[in-house]
Amino acid sequence: MKKLLAWVVLLGLAFSFNACKDEDDPIPAIVGTWSRLNYEFSDMPEGFTGWNGVQQGDFGESNYVLIIKSNRTYTRAFTLPQPYNLNDKGKWTLDGTSFKLSPDDTDDLDLIETIGWPGTEFTVSGDIGARLVMTRVVNVSLPNDADIEEADGVVNDVPEEKWQGVPVTVIYTFDKLE
Repeated sequence: MKKLLAWVVLLGLAFSFNACKDEDDPIPAIVGTWSRLNYEFSDMPEGFTGWNGVQQGDFGESNYVLIIKSNRTYTRAFTLPQPYNLNDKGKWTLDGTSFKLSPDDTDDLDLIETIGWPGTEFTVSGDIGARLVMTRVVNVSLPNDADIEEADGVVNDVPEEKWQGVPVTVIYTFDKLE
């Protein structure tokens, strides 16, 4: 009788462990299809504070879509004037607020580094819901406040030689499509 009771207990434990193992992990909120809404400049260095809060609709790209899948893979695509169209895919990780994309193809990684602003490492800001907001520091070519003032506030009238690369925190805002 003791052997039978021991077998019943062992079988019960085996079934309960198996049932726990079959439960799916919850799907992270970051999983979905995201469409880039805009970029915003933040944390501007001294002499460039007039750019703080400026929103960009794009960096010359269009149709920027990021698809984050529950199997820890992603695809990302957008269109730029040739030859810089990007269609990368790979693996993603989210550790706290640190979000990282790891492209499968080294040519894609080289292109991302050449373009500069698409990036592979981000900090997620706030809660993820219908909107995904991420930040990262990017070198952006901009004229400083004094040069803009000298051009009567018209950025496009600042001579090209006055534009300089400055580290800017860029806020990436995406809307969830699915």
